Amino acid sequence: MWKLYTGYECRHCTGGFLIVKSQGRRGYISYLPINFKPGDEIPEFFDKEKHHSHLLDCPKLADQWERIQKDINNSIEKEQKFQERLFMR
Repeated sequence: MWKLYTGYECRHCTGGFLIVKSQGRRGYISYLPINFKPGDEIPEFFDKEKHHSHLLDCPKLADQWERIQKDINNSIEKEQKFQERLFMR
């Protein structure tokens, strides 16, 4: 399971990255891995002026990113449904 705002070490290139929200061109929310080192400030959203996408540095991760992004969306949906069920009780 992938978690937002949690640091990961890339198994392809051993670079560190963090998954954050990204505002898409059409206004929808997506997720993007940014380069990250321990001790860096954890941003809420991707800002192309301040951050660098890890997908540009690691083509192997870029090839897998669509599947990973679907896994993230599924995890978030499951968590939201679980929270709704708890709230309904």
